Amino acid sequence: MMWIGAAAILSPIIIHLLNKRRFRIVEWAAMDFLFDADKKNRRRVRLENFILLLLRCLAMLLLGIMLARPFLPSQLAGLLGQSQEFQRVVLLDDSLSQQVMVGNQSAFDLARDHLKQLLQELSADGGRDWLTLYLTSQPENPVLANEPVTIESLNALIVRIDELKCSESIAMYSEALAEIDSFVRENRLTANPVLYVITDLRRRDWQSAAGTNEANAPHKRLAAINETVTNTFLVDAGSPLDENLAVTDVAVDDLLVSDTIVRFTVSVTNFGTRTAENIELRFRVDDAQPQTESIAVIPPGEARSVTFRHMFQYDRDSFADLDFQQQLLQNRFNARVQVDIVPRGDNRDFLAADSEHFFAVRALKRLPILIVDGDPSSVDERSESYYLRGIGLPGTGLMVDTATVGELETIAIGKYKVIFLCNVDEASSDRINVLTQWVTDGGGLVLMPGDRVRASRFNSTFFRNGKGLSPLGLDVAGGDPSRLDWVFMELQDNRHPAFRVALDEDVGMGQVEVFSWWKTIVAPGQSGVSVSTPLLLTDPDHSPAMGERTLGDGRVITFAFPGDADWTLWAAHPTFVCVMWDLVNYLSANATESTGNLVGDELTRLVDLTLFEREVALVDSQGEKTQARAESQDPSDDSAENVLYQVRFPKLTHRGFWQMDLKRKNSELDPVLFAANVDPRESDLRRIDLESLPADYFGKSTRILTGENLILQNESGTSNEIWPQVLMLLAGILALEQFLGWAFGRKR
Repeated sequence: MMWIGAAAILSPIIIHLLNKRRFRIVEWAAMDFLFDADKKNRRRVRLENFILLLLRCLAMLLLGIMLARPFLPSQLAGLLGQSQEFQRVVLLDDSLSQQVMVGNQSAFDLARDHLKQLLQELSADGGRDWLTLYLTSQPENPVLANEPVTIESLNALIVRIDELKCSESIAMYSEALAEIDSFVRENRLTANPVLYVITDLRRRDWQSAAGTNEANAPHKRLAAINETVTNTFLVDAGSPLDENLAVTDVAVDDLLVSDTIVRFTVSVTNFGTRTAENIELRFRVDDAQPQTESIAVIPPGEARSVTFRHMFQYDRDSFADLDFQQQLLQNRFNARVQVDIVPRGDNRDFLAADSEHFFAVRALKRLPILIVDGDPSSVDERSESYYLRGIGLPGTGLMVDTATVGELETIAIGKYKVIFLCNVDEASSDRINVLTQWVTDGGGLVLMPGDRVRASRFNSTFFRNGKGLSPLGLDVAGGDPSRLDWVFMELQDNRHPAFRVALDEDVGMGQVEVFSWWKTIVAPGQSGVSVSTPLLLTDPDHSPAMGERTLGDGRVITFAFPGDADWTLWAAHPTFVCVMWDLVNYLSANATESTGNLVGDELTRLVDLTLFEREVALVDSQGEKTQARAESQDPSDDSAENVLYQVRFPKLTHRGFWQMDLKRKNSELDPVLFAANVDPRESDLRRIDLESLPADYFGKSTRILTGENLILQNESGTSNEIWPQVLMLLAGILALEQFLGWAFGRKR
């Protein structure tokens, strides 16, 4: 705009030249007298015209300058009476690591004190300052935006700052600096922007191993902001203490089912630089007596684990009074598991918040299993499902239901976690589609064909040349029906979780006789790829005794023999029930709901509208309640089949237990427990080694200060805007040009 104004200077000159060209010179005798008179006034007239032309050119230049809105150095602007204006933009680190103590107060409290002292100094110097405050935990919106810093507003600003609490989330420097960069670029014409980043200078925030040199790395963003702000101050307000122990994980090694011993593996990480010794852990489940275990040594930067065991209980009497369908609806219960490091004076654990871990148990009272008997018998021992039903003994946590092949067509299979099809070779195409979707959603299907199965029908129903449910197709029955000859089973993968029972020569299932079996087929290209055969037979062909495939979130397993004692003695062997228990656990890995979250995560859940209302409540650990409404995952799908809606709650703000209350159609509440823990990345308290960094790591003009030196910085803006003065000067020039033009014309 300024250069356009400079070019517009030519317009008065061009107009002057054009006016001269439009007159035609005509020789006339009487003009000689006029020429003589003109010679006397020519010099004065030319001077007057030059003055007017100069004023008009100057007016065009000032118009361009005014539209360009330029800035002048503060010293020159001060001569024009322009006072300095500053936009003070502060990024305050309120992440979890700021809870480390510095003397008698946390690093965050100390950072707030430094900020309040800065505001007191700014309000007292009489300058024109505005404050914009961002937090690293919520970079999307400033806590304070364009607030004036004056004597009158100081108390209100200090109250707002005192209300800030240190969060339990991670520091999002990259996102916060990106927001500040946009804010500064939008507002830098109104005042001199000055940026203060009050940080604890943790290595994981500023010097992470991954992405250090990427353009969106925090230090790169800070260096880029240097180009648009007057001054940048990196204020060290952190604690030098970096020794820290944290409970970083709690994992469940078994199914969360009542009446069974469930193992919890607790991991503790030493984030410090010195070896930690004699770490005592406390494990609590609801109001039960706490358990304690110790870890002898954890070297620096390493993790160690310890295992706790617990058996969950529930009110069996009231549950037993319900029918099977009601039991399925009320089959889950909540339990609160809490693990913490017992404080010890010699462990030097300077961050207490990550020494406590919460785990929400959403357990099953009983694990529902369906056994479809394709060869029922009035003699119980001759029934196909006789031996399998033994897996539902008290203490196993399993709830076994049986059905016939005909009942399979109408039974609601969605309520079961594992289904056994014993001696079954047919089902309708609709039922196969339902079974396929059920497995894809996480179900576990076991096929155990026997002498009632026809290979051709089984293959067309379940195998379909490798495109069906079964990983194995059936060829012909092999072996010796007279039981004079037999083979054994051998395990190919000793790590398979379904076979924790040893296959040794004395007591294992490896010495169980197998007299007859189905010779099986694996579709071309699937063996070892999508189909595995972890269990083989010792016949000359090493025939697969078991095939397995994964389908979506679920698994399908096919055995080469039935579950009764007609073809093998395994069903009557002590290892059979044990292997079936492990097999059920393996196939039910998705039966346990995931209820673990990090502080800062959004909380979502699918709501089945056939069972629950759309209105859902969320209650935090302090008893505060939030309401939300489940919405369709696909707004364009309004079909009647669209019954799974999603409810979404804002970010979890603090650690602890959260409870989501779902309301059933009969108005009963179904509470779902969740746990929120701190992000383990915040547990790494190691600080940046400033001496090892390049001088321009944070930008060439970034100054690194301690919090105590913040108020000593008396920076002045590099420039101030002068368009109001230019406007007044332009008005004066135009007025002068008009007056002189009138005066010169009248004089002539």
